[in-house]
Amino acid sequence: MISVRAFSTITAVLVLCATEFLAAEPRAPKLSPPPAAYAVVEEIYSGDAESAIDDARRMQQEQPEHPLGYLLEARSALVEDLVHFGRL
Repeated sequence: MISVRAFSTITAVLVLCATEFLAAEPRAPKLSPPPAAYAVVEEIYSGDAESAIDDARRMQQEQPEHPLGYLLEARSALVEDLVHFGRL
């Protein structure tokens, strides 16, 4: 059987751990997209999907390890298809 003192100590430790875990704010690293990304997004939403695709591919060539160029190309192609089929 656990003594009252041991039970109190275990409870206090668990409460302290839970408080620390719940009080800590998760922090993600600050994202800083390349300046060219802003131009691509502007081209997408202004309806110039072809230029946006070209610029996104240029971003891919300059930074092949960065996923943003691929994501923006896919978004540009999607918008282009939606406009072509009259859905946007």
